[in-house]
Amino acid sequence: MDANEIIDFLQTVARSVGAEVTSPWFYLQLGLILTAAGIGYAAEAALRASITTTSFAMHWPLPLRRLAHVLIGSFSTLVFAVLISATRVVMALSTWPSRSYLLIIAAKLAIAWLLIRLFTSVIRNAFLVKLISVTAWFMAALSIIGELDPAIDTLVSALPTTRGDQN
Repeated sequence: MDANEIIDFLQTVARSVGAEVTSPWFYLQLGLILTAAGIGYAAEAALRASITTTSFAMHWPLPLRRLAHVLIGSFSTLVFAVLISATRVVMALSTWPSRSYLLIIAAKLAIAWLLIRLFTSVIRNAFLVKLISVTAWFMAALSIIGELDPAIDTLVSALPTTRGDQN
């Protein structure tokens, strides 16, 4: 790429971002996200006030106790993901789907965070937790931007092929 192509690309990106930020749908989505986050934190505070995690799952096996602890600690994220997903469905049914793109990104990120947190909560090895977390976040990011299938195809094509007919 030469300098002119880079400058053209940056100008196109700046125009695109400027068009998105000046859209009233952007601010509506941002307001809905902030509202859902506030409701999620309020729901988690109410849950923590009514349930003590130590007595709630005291006689459960250790992995289930950890999952319960993580679920209670991540209740705000769960509520946020449910609210944002429901809001996204309502907006997609009532207006153009492109006007709710920020909501689906927020929902996917919240769901990815929750699933990664749940899966890594039962692993005791810190290195494996970090490795799985980074790998899962990388896959979630590729999935959100729509590049997961091309990335998998590239990785599969880069693998060495073995031939069964050689002895």
